[in-house]
Amino acid sequence: MHDSIVGKQSLAINNGYFHSNPYPIINGKYRYYTSSDKYLKGTVVYENQTYYDFDVKYDLFQDILVYQPSAESGNIGIELAQQNVDNFIINNKKFVNLSKTVSPMITFIKGYYEENLVGKNFIFYVKHHKDKREITNGTRTYYEFNDNNEYYIFQNGNYHKIASKSDVVALFPDHKKKINDLYSMNKSTEKENKYLFYEDLIHKINSLLETNHP
Repeated sequence: MHDSIVGKQSLAINNGYFHSNPYPIINGKYRYYTSSDKYLKGTVVYENQTYYDFDVKYDLFQDILVYQPSAESGNIGIELAQQNVDNFIINNKKFVNLSKTVSPMITFIKGYYEENLVGKNFIFYVKHHKDKREITNGTRTYYEFNDNNEYYIFQNGNYHKIASKSDVVALFPDHKKKINDLYSMNKSTEKENKYLFYEDLIHKINSLLETNHP
């Protein structure tokens, strides 16, 4: 398909649901990707058509991509029908809709996943998600949303969730020693920021694979 620039007014989803955010926030912990409720410039592939320079934000709590039809609409957004979104790029990260490519029999893979790395004989995916936490302050109720991501390796036609060192070693047994070393050297990162930890770990494993098998 040849990419093209299409005006927002021609989008079929202009009649979609308006996006609402009924959760007053505390501690600056929003439900959206990048921890902000601001719209970012992005690229969206919708029903096989590519749309550039879109104002979008990604609701991680509901796994919904929201776009702003025009700057004049203020903060009003329209929710894109997930079944029509092939992929999108936001904050220089690509997200793919695996619901459109994975067999319905694989029930644990649904919705949008960050395609973090297309590596040597595998793909590393991140399922971004935020959990809601209710906080009462006097007579008012506020909310904060905290990361609860999942990490997957697609290898040899299967999706493997990685949540521990043993999961990683099972997928890359020839590099067990190096994996052990990386875990030992990055304990603090693993505890404080699992996203950065797994991103660094998997990229380094891929470099080892490419070095050993050019």
